[in-house]
Amino acid sequence: GEAIKGTQDVALQKYDSAGKLVYSRTLGAASEASGLALAVSADGQIAVAGKVTGRLGGSTDGALNSGETGQYAANSDSFVTVFNEAGEESWTQRRGARLDDEATNLAFGADGSVYVAGRSKSAMPGATVVGDWDSYIEGFKRDVSGTVQTLFTQSVGTTGSDRPGGLVVDGTSIILANKENGHAVLHRFDVSGASPVETSTHDVGDLQGGDIAGVAINGSKVVVAGTTRNGALDSGRISSAATAGFDGFVVQLEADLSSSTGNNVAYFGGSGDDKITALTVSGGKVFIAGQSGTDLPGLAAIGVTDGFIASLDVPTGVVDWSRRFTGKDRYATPTAIAVDPGGASALDRLGLPKGQMQMTGSLQLSAVTALRPGDRFEMRSGLSATKKAVIIESGETFETLAVKLRRALNFQAEVKIVTKDGVQTLQIKPATARNTLEFFAGPEGKDALKGLGLPEGVVRNTVTAKGGKFLPADGKGQIYGLKFDGKMTLDDASSISHVAAELASAMGVVRQAYKDLREAATPESIRNAAAAANGPVPAYLTNQIANYQDALRRLGG
Repeated sequence: GEAIKGTQDVALQKYDSAGKLVYSRTLGAASEASGLALAVSADGQIAVAGKVTGRLGGSTDGALNSGETGQYAANSDSFVTVFNEAGEESWTQRRGARLDDEATNLAFGADGSVYVAGRSKSAMPGATVVGDWDSYIEGFKRDVSGTVQTLFTQSVGTTGSDRPGGLVVDGTSIILANKENGHAVLHRFDVSGASPVETSTHDVGDLQGGDIAGVAINGSKVVVAGTTRNGALDSGRISSAATAGFDGFVVQLEADLSSSTGNNVAYFGGSGDDKITALTVSGGKVFIAGQSGTDLPGLAAIGVTDGFIASLDVPTGVVDWSRRFTGKDRYATPTAIAVDPGGASALDRLGLPKGQMQMTGSLQLSAVTALRPGDRFEMRSGLSATKKAVIIESGETFETLAVKLRRALNFQAEVKIVTKDGVQTLQIKPATARNTLEFFAGPEGKDALKGLGLPEGVVRNTVTAKGGKFLPADGKGQIYGLKFDGKMTLDDASSISHVAAELASAMGVVRQAYKDLREAATPESIRNAAAAANGPVPAYLTNQIANYQDALRRLGG
């Protein structure tokens, strides 16, 4: 029920415990955006992070790459957006380096701070660049006035290509799992001060082409998981050995990253290549998810590439329980895992949700559409009247917008809120047969008409004439619109082709207008006689047709 604004947008969807969709939200990016990370706080706030190109209204651009103009405009910027429990946007921060960058990991602090990890190809605002792709960490927090402050931005990495693999909060510290020169490296930062202070690091070992799946806190331990070909990760006692090819690994260390006899490494895999792609900890237990193409401990293959979930006791290497599943065409690739600490119940069997049921959703336009504050369009009541701008404000609803539209149109329009299949839309029509309305799209990337599902152009009341043709209800002449794209260029072959198609469509409108004018100018007696006549065509009509054809050739030339 929610259209996107650009070519690709971020979609956030919330489901209840029975799998029923509670709401959908879009970011409202004007060009292209991707969601790469998700986190939920203890009080129900939701943070989404990723990358965006083009305009993102209402956000703070942190570098010369504003995403709108200039030589760096096509490069991606990092963003983070926080929604409240109702799915209403609380704030958005956009931070960009000149070259590409993206936010890939998120975590909430106990004080409401939001911590972000990502990577960039050039220096982020307030940070320096070390190598090719560098990882970075950032912190954000609202002050007493409600303004979002950037707490810090710091690069982390080597002269090579680095990639963050996970981020977790431990009290006043954050722990970053980072892939550096092929190794899985853990960094612990104290973030209680004005800037982060690195207090310890731990090199898990060379992954030999593998990757990091995630990092989590398990009591006084930190757990990191991923995939490796290295069967001898030097991070503690090996409680279950590697088998062959790529295996999943889970390493459990002291939370301060110190060397200890209590550190353990557990491998998980079969005779083929296996991957751990997700990690979580709940109730002191470690849960992993991933994919496998061959056998797993106690689980035979089902499809070509199957998904799996398992509960693993890292100190002993024992698999407490596991499940294996496949999907369409016998392939499955799980990428995330979460655990309900309450477990299953009879409500699940009945298809009923647990917890408090939400009977009403958000009314804000920025929540239920792709619109963002600052989006706009223009309109006027009458073809010669002065245009009036309509700007979407923070907290705008369909009700407040309807009032705004009625006033802007001098109460010459009926503005209704229509609900169909649970989705609200605006319905606007002239108040009388004499009234004419005209709508104009807003600027590129900030057009509110598209987000509201309203067409650009002239709106009149009509009547249905003989033959099913629509005519103006006021009895005046028909209005013909050429429907030209106002932003046409001849810059390349694709643009030229688009212009040619626009011209061909406009010529069709001209031909229809000419046909209607000719019909209106021909007396009814002649039209009736022509319809009933048989035999040769009169000379005067042949000459007239020749003139029409010549006129059409000129128009088409």
